[in-house]
Amino acid sequence: MLRNWCLFSVFMMCLVACKEEAQTKAHSKIKEEKVAKNQERNPSNKAQTPIKIKPKEEKKLFSCVFITPEPIDPLPPYDPIEPPDPPGYISEPIDVLLPSTSPKSIRDSIVIFPATPASFGSNLNDFNKYIDSKIVGTSEFEYLKEIGVQGRIFVRLLIDVKGQVRQVTFLKFTEKETEILTGILQKSLLTMSNWTPAKNEQGQAVVSEPTLPIRLPLFE
Repeated sequence: MLRNWCLFSVFMMCLVACKEEAQTKAHSKIKEEKVAKNQERNPSNKAQTPIKIKPKEEKKLFSCVFITPEPIDPLPPYDPIEPPDPPGYISEPIDVLLPSTSPKSIRDSIVIFPATPASFGSNLNDFNKYIDSKIVGTSEFEYLKEIGVQGRIFVRLLIDVKGQVRQVTFLKFTEKETEILTGILQKSLLTMSNWTPAKNEQGQAVVSEPTLPIRLPLFE
């Protein structure tokens, strides 16, 4: 009797479980049909359905990439920009220095190779005769004559456009003893007159600096 009762109970439990499973499947099928009908009626609902992303794809799409920024070149040093002057502002006058057209000294006007050199008299003998007249008879000349010194003294004269000797430069003494004539010669040469100034290609008088020899012994 007990055995029959147990078998009956098991049979009833299996029957109930099968009935519940059949009901669950029926409900799921009805729900799927309703969803399909709604999608047919409203196609936009299908587009709004969220798309599930697989874990692997999600990792691939959202992987972080770090980009190192390029170094920024330093800006070159610029001069400070002064603010513009306000309207109606009168700036201070600026002194404009014009190049000087006139020479600073007579030496700046020297023509090294003039077309016609400066001259005294008709030839070099006139120059030597003038020196003779200033030196012969002096104690320095008599001393050189006594010891029998012979030689030459080279001088350079700065002659302006009016034929005046402005400067005397002693370049060379062939004999050291003749240096005692320096003072007398310088005074005599600076007081010379009647020089014909040098001229350029256009025939204009120019400043020149000729070099002349003074020979010893002098004319007597």
